[in-house]
Amino acid sequence: MARHYHVGWCPFCNQGWQVVVRDRNTHGLFIRCQECLSEWDSPEAAKGRKLAVFQKHESEGYATREDLLAHSWDQYVENLGDA
Repeated sequence: MARHYHVGWCPFCNQGWQVVVRDRNTHGLFIRCQECLSEWDSPEAAKGRKLAVFQKHESEGYATREDLLAHSWDQYVENLGDA
């Protein structure tokens, strides 16, 4: 099973983790709810429902620890230290 890092609990559906995902087209990162598939462009945007988008990004898989560090998103991840 692939390791995933999350930034919070989905404020949209209240049923899934907001996980950090790599974008296939931009090679950047975005946030996606594991349950309702809502997406956010940044960890800051993921704090609320208003900035959620759908099907804007194309997933390339979960972000790695190295991805998080390279994009300075490690500070937003709740489970970075979990083994």
